[in-house]
Amino acid sequence: MQLTKNNVAQIHKVMRAWYSNPIVERKDGKKLLNMEEKDAKIAAIYETVRRDGQAIHDLVKHTCEILEVDSNTSMWAAYLAYVDGIVKEGFFSAIRTSVEYLAENMNPDKVAAKEVGPLLEAKLELDNEMLVFNPGMDEESSESFLTIIEDLLDSIYDISSLMPRIAPAPEMPLPSPTTPGAMGDDGMLAEEEPSPAEEEARLKRIRQMEIENETYLGEMKKNARLNSLRTEILERVHQILEECQVYRETFDQYTYLWTENRQEYMKNFLAAGKKNDAGEETTEEDDQ
Repeated sequence: MQLTKNNVAQIHKVMRAWYSNPIVERKDGKKLLNMEEKDAKIAAIYETVRRDGQAIHDLVKHTCEILEVDSNTSMWAAYLAYVDGIVKEGFFSAIRTSVEYLAENMNPDKVAAKEVGPLLEAKLELDNEMLVFNPGMDEESSESFLTIIEDLLDSIYDISSLMPRIAPAPEMPLPSPTTPGAMGDDGMLAEEEPSPAEEEARLKRIRQMEIENETYLGEMKKNARLNSLRTEILERVHQILEECQVYRETFDQYTYLWTENRQEYMKNFLAAGKKNDAGEETTEEDDQ
């Protein structure tokens, strides 16, 4: 019994490092998030979690060997489920720490009170006579502000996909390889073979489902608390997108400054000035 307690304590110790700090953070509350360092930092954390995950599996295997337990017994299955729950809680804490950090640093009240500075910045630039934000504020853009935050959230969640589950993965229903077709003479829907593109998408979806089922990613995606935090962050992002579009539209009245030919505009401006001067002289002569 002491061995199992020691191994469980070691597992807790290993996972504590996962959530001691956010996966991605800035050096202080005023500086922007350093996106250039993000990928390298995430890669280093991923490698640590992979290594720690293997160490946890080795501890469980060592426990089984030392105690000479039959791995097919219900008692061992219960122990695996117990350790599996501990690991699941560790991944939850790691993701929650990082997502809460993002939510707090995007809180509009804290930003307005200058308790925290902006997390990221966007520049309004002139591009081919069009005012555009960089990063973009268009939801459909692959390089938009929304995409950056979504990718960041996915990177945080993906930490839970780096370790196979301790307990056996539950059975997973797979998508059908066929799709409903037209109604047959017998009143039944005929099944149609999928196109190559549809089949490729189905296989990709199956692979993603397998990853989520065989690791802890699936349960993290279903977690209500994490989903609430994720929704809060994305709602704030959509609010920022709307505010930026309104801000950009305030410059619409000045578009002539960069859409019209400068020399032509100045020529017309001077010509208009001369006409006004001539009109004033005529009016003065008539008055006399």
